[in-house]
Amino acid sequence: MSDVVSLSEFFKRFPDEKAARDFIEKRFWPDGAYCPHCGNLQISICNWKNAAMPYRCKNCRRYFSIRIGTIFNESRLSLQKWLLAMFILANSKKGVSFVYLAEQLGCTQKTAWFLVHRIRETWETDGK
Repeated sequence: MSDVVSLSEFFKRFPDEKAARDFIEKRFWPDGAYCPHCGNLQISICNWKNAAMPYRCKNCRRYFSIRIGTIFNESRLSLQKWLLAMFILANSKKGVSFVYLAEQLGCTQKTAWFLVHRIRETWETDGK
């Protein structure tokens, strides 16, 4: 996402949920998907459209998606909106209010607060 410098470029790069999901999957799973429950590399891809859990482990037989075990876990917000929130936060010079972020994303202030805290938690460094 480092080559995206403007909002119009962001939406060209991530025009829909599929593009956002593909980008995140390539970042988290550079060598291909694996089961977050048991770590098995043998998975099957579900063929139905709009599946919330598009992968199934052949070992433990559990369904999963890129959201399991990441900051996106237990969030119903689209991955495109997650990436947009990260883009807005990363490109702001003095920080972003929850009210402004909620307006930009079209969500509630409580959802914006939740997003910002999860994103900032992943960006924290030890300071060492």
